[in-house]
Amino acid sequence: MGIEKSPGVDGLPAEFYKASWSFIGDDLLAVLQGSFKRAFLPQSYRKAVITLLPKMGGLQNIAKCCAGSVLCMYYNILSKALTT
Repeated sequence: MGIEKSPGVDGLPAEFYKASWSFIGDDLLAVLQGSFKRAFLPQSYRKAVITLLPKMGGLQNIAKCCAGSVLCMYYNILSKALTT
């Protein structure tokens, strides 16, 4: 996971998960494995905040903005693990 990226909906950046992985890694893995066994992702994994992201020129022209969704970081960890 890239560093110095914006935090997810949970407010925790990737650096937090990297720094504390030895403490939370086993628990997060157990939660993810449980989700796969039940074939169900908790609502917190599926929650997103939609925000406007400015393109070149800033926020002065809303037509030059694009919508983006911010997800919780553990969902990003899950999707990264699945793609690799």
